[in-house]
Amino acid sequence: MKKIPWWMPVLLVLCQTAAAQEAAPPPPAPVAEKPAPAQAAAPRMLKLALTPHENGRLLVAEIRADQATGRFIVDSGAAAECLFAKAFALRQGKQLTAAGEGRGIVGKSALFTAAFDSVEIGEAIKLRKQTVAVADLPPHLQLSLPGQKSLLPDGLLGAVFLERARAVVCYPESMLLIPPGDVAGDAFKKSRVAAGDFALPLTQDDQSRPFIEVKLKGQSFLFLVDTAAGANVLLPEIATELGLAVTETKNPVVGGGHGELKPPGQVTASDAVFGGILQFPTLPFLLIPDNSGIRVPKGSRYGGIIGAPLLKALRARLDFGSYRLLVPHPEKKP
Repeated sequence: MKKIPWWMPVLLVLCQTAAAQEAAPPPPAPVAEKPAPAQAAAPRMLKLALTPHENGRLLVAEIRADQATGRFIVDSGAAAECLFAKAFALRQGKQLTAAGEGRGIVGKSALFTAAFDSVEIGEAIKLRKQTVAVADLPPHLQLSLPGQKSLLPDGLLGAVFLERARAVVCYPESMLLIPPGDVAGDAFKKSRVAAGDFALPLTQDDQSRPFIEVKLKGQSFLFLVDTAAGANVLLPEIATELGLAVTETKNPVVGGGHGELKPPGQVTASDAVFGGILQFPTLPFLLIPDNSGIRVPKGSRYGGIIGAPLLKALRARLDFGSYRLLVPHPEKKP
C-alpha cells in the first residue's frame, strides 16, 4: 500500500493529568525590552468565530460541506488544507477512493479522497467542486464542547488552508481572522506590534506548517507550533543530550493514528528562549519520539512541538499572513 506520511496531522489528544502539564508555565520575560511603538490602525478582517474545547485549548470551526455542517479542529500541525473524517464523508453518501495511509504520532490511519460540490468556511471562503482528503480518524479523538455531549470531530482545518487564506488564529478572541485580498499580508502583524505585541519569527516548511526557534541550554532547535497538540513535546534524544532530569508519567498518549504510546517521561527545561525574544523560567515537555517523520528546513534541527496549552496561556495570535507568532507583553493585562 502506498504510504503518504505528510497527510496525517500530528494531532495530540493527551490523557495527561500531571500538574506541570495542566498548570500554566511561569510568564516569560522579554530578553530585551522594546521601545514603545507608534500606533497603527487595525486592518479590515473577515471574522470566523471558533468554539473552544471546554478546556479552552482546542479551537473548533464550523465548516459546511454540501448540505451538512461539521466541526473541524483548527490544526496548524496538519499538512493539509481540510482533512475530512471518514465517518462525516460516509454520512453524506460520498464515494471514497483509497489514497494509501498516513502516519500520526501514535500509529497509522487509512487515507481516502472524496468529491464535494461545495465547501464553505464561514462567510469568508466558498469553494466549489472540491476533491478533499479523508482520514479514518481513531475513535478516541473525542471533543467535549460547551453544553454538548462528547463527539468525534468531523475533520481538521490544516496549515495549507491557513497559509493560503493568510489567516490569523486568535486565542484571546477564540476567532479566525482572514484578511480581504486588498489587505497586505503583514498588516495585522503591524497593527499588533503597534499595540505592544512581540512578533516572534516563524519558519515555514514545504507543507505550510509553522516552526519556531527555541533555544534550550544555548542550543537552537525548531519546534512545530501546533494548535491541536495537547502539550509541549521534546524528542527523548534531545533530553538525554541536554542532560535533563526525567520524571515518570502515569497515563498513555493517544492521538492522530490508531494506537497509543506507553506513558511518556516528562522533563522541565529552564530558561528556554522563544524566537530570540521571550525567555521562560521553566517549561514542561513530554518526551515523545518523532513517529510522524517531521522534517525541517536544511541546516536546522527538529526539537519537538509547542502545543495549544502554551499558546492559550500566552494569549497568542498565530499569523499566517506574516508567519509570526504575536504575543502580548507579559505585563499587559488581557
